[in-house]
Amino acid sequence: MIYTLFVCFLILEVREKVTKEPVRTILVILLTAATVFGDWAIGAPVFTIMFDAWRGDRRKIWNAYIFSAVGFFCANLGTAWMRYKPLLALLSAAGAALGILASGFVIQNLYNGKRAEHGRTISKWFFYIFYPGHLLVLALIARWMEA
Repeated sequence: MIYTLFVCFLILEVREKVTKEPVRTILVILLTAATVFGDWAIGAPVFTIMFDAWRGDRRKIWNAYIFSAVGFFCANLGTAWMRYKPLLALLSAAGAALGILASGFVIQNLYNGKRAEHGRTISKWFFYIFYPGHLLVLALIARWMEA
């Protein structure tokens, strides 16, 4: 996911700094295509472009969250359909998409767009350690379950 997020960052940089339209569009398309090698292939860049293009318009941003959740639901349903019975596949795909809608609700309704000036009790280092740490723990659990 770090790779895909980095490519999304590059897309935002290109959209902001490259002024010649044909070059800008070609670079965005190439960067979007480059995400096929990462998590959330194609989806994350499309969502990034929507959120960037519609920044400041709450209704359009909600549409982006809904579009993102539906797209993620469909992508997960295809995979879940091969593994689970139909009802469980629907529930699994819906559960995966629910996170997008929940984050949309929190960001749209509880975030005012400003950094906290005080009361920041969790250090950024917690997240720098937690993210790779929890992936390592999950990999160890998966390896342990295979044995």
